[in-house]
Amino acid sequence: MQELFEPSFDELAERALLGGMIVEPRLISVALSRGLKEEDFYFEKHRQVYALLKVLYQEYGENWDDVVALELARKEGIPLERNFLWVLAEEGATSEVLFESALRIVKEHSTLNRLKEQAIKLLKAKSIEEAQVAREELIAFKEEVLEIEPFERIVSEGIEELKLMMESEKLILGLETGFFELDTLTSGFEPGNLILIGARPGMGKSSFMLSIALNMARKGKRVVVFSLEMSKKQILHRIFSLSSGVPLKNIRMGMITKEDFPKIVEAGLELRRLPVVFDFSPARTTLEIRSIAQLKQADIIFIDYLQLITPPKQYSSRQEEVAAISRSLKLIAKDLNIPVVALVQLSRQTEHRSDKRPTLADIRESGQIEQDADIVMFLYRPEYYKKNPSSPEEAGLVEVIVAKNRQGACGTVRLRFDKNTTGFYPFPASYSAYSESPEEEIEESIDF
Repeated sequence: MQELFEPSFDELAERALLGGMIVEPRLISVALSRGLKEEDFYFEKHRQVYALLKVLYQEYGENWDDVVALELARKEGIPLERNFLWVLAEEGATSEVLFESALRIVKEHSTLNRLKEQAIKLLKAKSIEEAQVAREELIAFKEEVLEIEPFERIVSEGIEELKLMMESEKLILGLETGFFELDTLTSGFEPGNLILIGARPGMGKSSFMLSIALNMARKGKRVVVFSLEMSKKQILHRIFSLSSGVPLKNIRMGMITKEDFPKIVEAGLELRRLPVVFDFSPARTTLEIRSIAQLKQADIIFIDYLQLITPPKQYSSRQEEVAAISRSLKLIAKDLNIPVVALVQLSRQTEHRSDKRPTLADIRESGQIEQDADIVMFLYRPEYYKKNPSSPEEAGLVEVIVAKNRQGACGTVRLRFDKNTTGFYPFPASYSAYSESPEEEIEESIDF
């Protein structure tokens, strides 16, 4: 019983881990992608060093030395001596094998300590109510531990080698969304671009994002999806419905017929082969997003949604936080040379207008977002606001409004929305441009 109250730690592993990151700053991204946090270290001084390393990586990438580190530590109020950093560097695990081993040991001790804390709470409970709370916390901790690693789809050997056929003859420069008219208008999602998808609740923006992600994965692109809002179960239900055609409601409620079950199984077999990685952590910083994208060698990343990203530090206002997040996402797109697609929330002011179609001014919390974005598109379903659609054509109609396109024209693409599966499909005679204007004219409509 006494062992239960004694902390678990490995000082040598902690020092080797920190030293490895000091000598080889690239290893910081590995630690971040594995979900390493300050509280995983037992010793306070080690926590301080890791906090400093994260800030250094955020500010300088891999280009810094001990002079820069100590100056930044002074500014951040972290009491560190140069000798201490040198000693850690000498003890560092610089090979990836040793580093991964040290990382695993530190994480295991951290997990064990947290488990002990929850168990002690349960043992010391003085009432049924306290015991119930402790039990719920223990269950929550178990679920958290099980989801430390991102959910990863199995990638078959051949998929990564597949390339788009006859690439040289295609007019689409970027990654194809799977919707021809949208690709024609935007030239696809190009590397280095920040693409924003906004809509009011109920328009299907999460399903639209998943549809595009799966379409790209089926083309052999390595896709990483950061689901900051929806759980693993919610995502699985949606992609099973999208891929099998079985109504989402039936899947959620377990009302699956004998005829529908083989469809879901067949869809699952296909999904398992796709190069898709899902990260279900409810709190990710842009630095962690960058690191995971690098680790998984992502061709494109999707984020649901931008306003849920954890800011790297405290700011004086929410607008400044969101602006910093937006700038960081744009830098990720440029530095990694991949498209970054993020969902964004819209303000309620659209609900008070006669024309409910969103505009750039409706993006919540920051005017910086639309400035950083290369493409901004909105989803609008007329039938959402009409109990009785005026025509059969209007039923199921969704407008994809490209309100900003830095490299080309704006316009509206019409798709069909299936409420049963929340799937998006081509709509006959679907494309009609409302603006042929390039970026210069578009900027005039942006409210800075």
